[in-house]
Amino acid sequence: MKAPEITRARSWDVYSVHALCVKYGFYTFGCNAEFNAMLEYVRTHEPTDGAMYHVAKDITLSSASGLTTIENTMFLLEREAVNVTFTVT
Repeated sequence: MKAPEITRARSWDVYSVHALCVKYGFYTFGCNAEFNAMLEYVRTHEPTDGAMYHVAKDITLSSASGLTTIENTMFLLEREAVNVTFTVT
């Protein structure tokens, strides 16, 4: 029996990343322009590991000291803001 072809697609949107920041009290030290620039980055990039690092670093550096780490923020982004869908053919 031939194994099926499985395709995974990952996506995120500005609403899910914004909701994550609100839920955990992130980005409290950034201004609106910086926050909007981060969300624009989310809008224009796929959620690759590199893009998630970029966003997580921005969120972490704009949050209260000790509130989160880049690694923890990446974990939360992956778990709560990135949507994964599968297609099996």
